[in-house]
Formats: sequence, C-alpha cells, structure tokens
Amino acid sequence: SSGINAEYGNHRVFEMTKAPKGEVTFVFTDIQSSSLLWDWNPEAMRMALKIHNNLFTSTFARFHGYCVRTEGDSYFVAFQNPFDGVSWALHLQSELIKQDWPSDLLTHKEGKEVRGEKGQVLWRGLRIRIGMHHGSYYETQFSASSIHVDYLGPQVNRAARVNQIAHGGQICISGRVWNDIVDRLPKLGDPVCKELGIYYLRGLLEPEKIVQILPKELGERTFPPPRDCSTTPPTIEELSSSPKRLTPPMLGTIKQGFLSSPLLITPPKDKPSPLLQEVEKEEKIEIIEKEREREKIQDNKMQKSHSVPALSYTSSYTKSNGNINNSPDFLPHSTSISNQAASPTSQSPADRSVTSPLKKVLLST
Repeated sequence: SSGINAEYGNHRVFEMTKAPKGEVTFVFTDIQSSSLLWDWNPEAMRMALKIHNNLFTSTFARFHGYCVRTEGDSYFVAFQNPFDGVSWALHLQSELIKQDWPSDLLTHKEGKEVRGEKGQVLWRGLRIRIGMHHGSYYETQFSASSIHVDYLGPQVNRAARVNQIAHGGQICISGRVWNDIVDRLPKLGDPVCKELGIYYLRGLLEPEKIVQILPKELGERTFPPPRDCSTTPPTIEELSSSPKRLTPPMLGTIKQGFLSSPLLITPPKDKPSPLLQEVEKEEKIEIIEKEREREKIQDNKMQKSHSVPALSYTSSYTKSNGNINNSPDFLPHSTSISNQAASPTSQSPADRSVTSPLKKVLLST
C-alpha cells in the first residue's frame, strides 16, 4: 500500500512538472456527428475511434502538447504557446484525410471522400472540429481519474466555447491566438486564414473575435456560419443559470465587464445595447428596493421610540373635543386610566398646556 502511494505521489509530481504553466493555450477537439455514427455502425465507429486516438496520442510529444483529459471522443490538450497549438491542429487536419479509415465509414456522408476543383482530397474519414484560446488559468488540480493535471477557469471555458462554434473539419481560434501567430504564418506553412467576425459565445459576456485557419491544401473547404453563438449581446436571462434576478454584485460585474470589453462594438446612441438597458433596469429596481427597506427600518425605529408601556384607557373624548381615536385596538390593554385623569374637561388651562405622555403618543400618531 505504501509503495502504491509513493508511486502515485511521484507520478503526480512528474505530471505537475510536465504540464504547461502561466499563460497556456487551451485546445478542445470533438468528432462531428459521433452519436449518429455510433448508432449507424458501432463496429466501424469503434475502429475509426481507435485510428483517431492513435493519431492524437502519437503527436502530442512532437508539438509539446499535454493531454489534460479525454471525454468520450473529445480531447482537451494544453500547449505552452499558441504557435505549438496551431501547429498541432493544422497537422491533425492534414493527417486525418490520410488515415486508413474503415471502408464502411467512407460510404457515410459524415466520412465519405470529397475532392476539390483541382482533384485534391478535401474530406475523408472523421470530421474533427478544433477550437482554441490562449490565457491564464484560475487554478490547476491533479485529477485522480485521468492521472493528469487539469485546468480550471474562465479562459478554459472560453476555449471550450470556441470549439463549440466550429464545424467538423474546421479550426477556429480566438483573437488572442490570432494576434500571437499572425506574424508567423509562413513558419506555419502559409495556412489559409479567414476572419469570421466577432461573436458572443454561449454563456459568456465578452465577445470574441473568431478566425478560421486551415492547412494550405485544405483551404477550399467551406463551412456554414459559426454555430451556437450570436452577433448580439446576451440578455440577463441568458447569462444567468438561475431564473431569479442576478444579485447586485453580479450586475456590477456584468456591467463593468461589458463596458470595459476591448472588442465591444458600441451601438448607436439612438439604439442602446439591450444588455446594458437590462442591467441598468435591474440596478434601478435594486436601488428602489433598498430605499424601501431603509424607510421601513426608520419607521420601525420611530414606532419603538414612541411606544408606551402596555396601557389601556377609558376615554370620553369625542371628535369635537378630543380628536382622539378611541379604537379599542389603538393601544394594548393592561392598566386602567380613569376618565378623570384622561379627560381634558377636568383639567385647568394650565394643566392642559402640559401634554401627558399618553396624549403625546396619541396626538403624534
């Protein structure tokens, strides 16, 4: 047992040392229509997935990639810099069409061979979508299940969202990755690049610049518009995972992030951003509710300061001579006060000028 624990501890130290640190390029991959292919022909898909996995694992070391984890047919790989990540993605797309795929797979629309205008192979075998982003992670943890270091944080989530908007056979990179490699494209083999635009990714506040990049020999591939994203800002409901209103701290964070976004496209003055309008509306509601709560607290304090120990009274006041509410529920009943003590007719003018504590309470209400 102690030997196993020692071996596990040594492996953990080794993995923590090998994993990229600081700012990292996070790459996610996925097989397009994998569930459909599994239902269609499980045996062909089993063989295809084995080829897929062998290709991936055999290229990590060459491009200095670190396999963080796998989930089904998806891979999460980390690189120390964008150049290595993009190089690996380009290499994968080029090699995928050269694999010895099962013959049955090549008869399916999601795996058949498609050639370009010059006769070159554009599609053949599994269609893999790849998305990546570069940034800092929030924290790392050693996963006992994968026996690898895992990364956590918003930038990891952003990389996963970039992957989700891509189609099979497509490589999508974030603006941060693009800025890092744009001056080194010749060293990447002069890939074919296309700026797709700025999009709001699902569940994320700040928009992201998306660039498509493909190996030169696959540059004729065409794709539909990016999926699962929008060119308009998300609403409060879309950003919140709960049907309840967002808390004031979250509203402040959203508004601050929205206004400070470097990729923000400022809407026309006569047509303010729907997101900003909703945030400001929520803030006004919070201010009104806070003001009402403050007034309620002040009223409670005033009532307590004017309260009189439990008293009851018997009064002959009328609207014409006393202006006092004689409702039996006006004060709690425990001690009697005689009519003579309470009646103003039994007091001299001088006495009436000095208002009793009870009368002060009654007249102040």
